[in-house]
Amino acid sequence: MFDLLQQTSRSFAVSIPMLPHPIREEIALAYLLFRVADTIEDEGSFDVEERSQMLTEWIDSVRTCTTEGIEHWSDFSSIPHSGYVALMADRVSLIQRLKSVPLPHRELIHRYLAKTVAGMDQFLVKNNAWHDVGELREYCYYVAGVVGEMLTAMFTSYDQRLVPAEDELMRLAPSVGESLQLVNMIRDYQTDNERKRLYFSEAISFDDLLAMATESMESAREFLDILFRYEAQPGIVAFNAFNFSLAERALQNAKSLGHYKLDRADVRMATQSIRAV
Repeated sequence: MFDLLQQTSRSFAVSIPMLPHPIREEIALAYLLFRVADTIEDEGSFDVEERSQMLTEWIDSVRTCTTEGIEHWSDFSSIPHSGYVALMADRVSLIQRLKSVPLPHRELIHRYLAKTVAGMDQFLVKNNAWHDVGELREYCYYVAGVVGEMLTAMFTSYDQRLVPAEDELMRLAPSVGESLQLVNMIRDYQTDNERKRLYFSEAISFDDLLAMATESMESAREFLDILFRYEAQPGIVAFNAFNFSLAERALQNAKSLGHYKLDRADVRMATQSIRAV
């Protein structure tokens, strides 16, 4: 499972192993389940109706922990990303692994994934085009803010020290996820623009992306401060601090250096900063 994580993620491949057992394994699996939905949404070789049907079958499979509805799916070898090809080929084993997750967390994963899939389905109908900042923010909530909510629910379930702060954390949780999504959009902006893969209307500028990411990062910093204040489990702090540090560095690069990508030195510096904490 962690091999798939290495093949399909950027920052999460580094930060998830920082988490304590058993939520390390549960969150790694949840990430991959969400990533399957994301791959279906993005796979342009299928038409909208096919992708919508596959999303429905995927969420049903997660809900019931059965695989009959997903075994008939077509070959995904046309996907240019080899990691996503491997992920889709391993979808049945992911559902098998889900059976070993305790029921409360299994139901939690399904509940939040169902919310994400509903949002994806809504935007599939719109051809994944965002006409204004409001629509972009709504999309980011469905595909990333919901993930922030799920992670926070798992953190507070695992670490009783965070229970008194649960309401505060859940208020900020969507922004934590959205900040990572927006920074990823910023990091990919140049490449997507060159490949003519941008889904923004003229009403959304690159500066709008920067402003939205900056606002979300402020909430993510507040979220991290609460974890420190309540002395959360060190692995939970490290996971969030690493993700925040890497996103913050990418955002600073975009603002001041005029480029968007991170290199290995950026990842190394983020890792070192977490070790120092």
